[in-house]
Amino acid sequence: MCPLYCSPQDIGLASGFLGSAKQVAGTIATAIYVAILDNRVTVDLPRDVSAAALNAGLPSSSLTDLLEAVSAGTTAAYEAVPGMTNGILGAVTEAVKTAYSQSFRTVFLASIAFGGLSVIAACFAEGVDGRFTGDVAARLKGVDGGGSGSEEKLKDGEV
Repeated sequence: MCPLYCSPQDIGLASGFLGSAKQVAGTIATAIYVAILDNRVTVDLPRDVSAAALNAGLPSSSLTDLLEAVSAGTTAAYEAVPGMTNGILGAVTEAVKTAYSQSFRTVFLASIAFGGLSVIAACFAEGVDGRFTGDVAARLKGVDGGGSGSEEKLKDGEV
């Protein structure tokens, strides 16, 4: 809506500022989402993986090695965990998926809050219907750049 509210000579400046503001807001939102995800994974992953591994029969003395293997995420790291079996590995793999899905769920809930704020802000936005006048701030001329340079207004329905 920038061109509807700015004078023609300020449209470029205002559009550039709005683009920059969107980038800054996106960067802040990304930082918030990553912080939420990291915090939730730090809590959910050890809890879920430890419980699944112990229930599948992994000795409790191997939990530290298992959590390090989950961090590494390699087959060799899992094979180095004392007492690891295919059954335990399957349970751990499912627990990792569950932990990440629960962590992302929290991120999605935070995005609902941002969406709700956006809807509330939209309710207070001013209508723009009265600003559609048909005036053209600048017209594009031919590809060869040979336009007359005159400022013409378009008639209704003319493109």
